[in-house]
Amino acid sequence: MKRNIKYGIILIAIILFALYMFWPTINPFIPDNPNVLNVVLSNNDRILIMAPHPDDESVATGGLIQNALDKGIPVHVVFLTYGDFNVWSYTVYEKIPMLTPSQALELGEIRHQEALNAIKELGLSEKDVTFLGYPDYGTSEILYYHWGNNAPYSGILTRKTEVPYSTALSPGAPYKGESIMKDIESVINDFNPTKIFVSHPDDYHPDHRAMFVFTTVSLWEMGREVEIYPYLVHYRNWPLPLGYYPSYFLDPPS
Repeated sequence: MKRNIKYGIILIAIILFALYMFWPTINPFIPDNPNVLNVVLSNNDRILIMAPHPDDESVATGGLIQNALDKGIPVHVVFLTYGDFNVWSYTVYEKIPMLTPSQALELGEIRHQEALNAIKELGLSEKDVTFLGYPDYGTSEILYYHWGNNAPYSGILTRKTEVPYSTALSPGAPYKGESIMKDIESVINDFNPTKIFVSHPDDYHPDHRAMFVFTTVSLWEMGREVEIYPYLVHYRNWPLPLGYYPSYFLDPPS
């Protein structure tokens, strides 16, 4: 009897979890959320996308980029890192584990090319993209600890202490807060954006939070007033359901 009760409780828990995960697929009549406003673009806008890693620009702002290009609005994308910390990506791509700094740098080059391919699919060209080349999964450490007289940050996998990529904006720039801000300020001055879309400060990924802080502090230092629109990529239990549901409205987390 006790065993049956135990199994019954487990079965009920599984059913409730399944309903929680897949309810939108069972009930397709989910209305749009009227409390979430769309971003209004004007003909004189210039859109700057600040992406912590290759793929964030597509995941978070792919539709926005295409909407802007349809209106003839200039768009520029900045990648903070080359995404060279994604060990599982490399393992799947190369069919071998990532064990050496050279493999991490190879992954950075792979993701650099993937990013260029992606932005071309979205309608942009290579001249519309800037790569900064700072350490994937290390920019929050730079934000907190690596300024002034402190030593540059050392990449966890690459073991580099400066930007190692020749295609970056400032090859050889030390992994320090001043370097990141200098590069961001350079891009902002060159492109002169009216709207900046940047990763949200509550995002669960540390590089995403750091990207927001570096961008906003750079604007403060420059005395520039630009509209800021944070976007969210990583957050607890969001989005649900997992998968591809283009007909559903993606509500922000509560």
